[in-house]
Amino acid sequence: MLDTDEETQGLRQSVEAAATASDAASSKLPRNDGINLQLKKKLTIWKKRKAAGNLEMFPSVFKRNCQESALLILNHLHTLLTNLDKYFPSISVDQYDWIRNPFVEFEPFEEQFSLTEEEELASVLNDRTLKLKLSELHLNAFWLLVEKEYPAIAQKALRLLVQFSTPTSVNLDSQS
Repeated sequence: MLDTDEETQGLRQSVEAAATASDAASSKLPRNDGINLQLKKKLTIWKKRKAAGNLEMFPSVFKRNCQESALLILNHLHTLLTNLDKYFPSISVDQYDWIRNPFVEFEPFEEQFSLTEEEELASVLNDRTLKLKLSELHLNAFWLLVEKEYPAIAQKALRLLVQFSTPTSVNLDSQS
């Protein structure tokens, strides 16, 4: 199953590279369920092609013409599709867009923010100095700056961002 693992890793790397190549300040916060949806689509395609006898998506097996592995591959693809949500649950990231860009007006859903957080977010939305800073700083550094004046909303944002931080982003933020 090495080919499947290599393909999955390659897919993950390509999605991560695309996120990194885009706005570095917001690349740590997931944009959507792209990895999960893209991987499910690929697995479905592979399963369909394998059922039709095509193994080209598994180069090692394809080169060796190892038909005896075919049933094992099909079972493995089925298991991956069945259990993918267990390991990569879907999350609705729309509710976190305010962290990536607090200067775009949106309608929060009920109980998303406390009164203090919502009032502070409204103040951040209208702070032109912070708006300029967002384009200059990494997202973590931006919210650390916001925390000085608007602690409640900044702490809410930072609690979420810490889940996606990496040693690289921490180092970058400490240099800002």
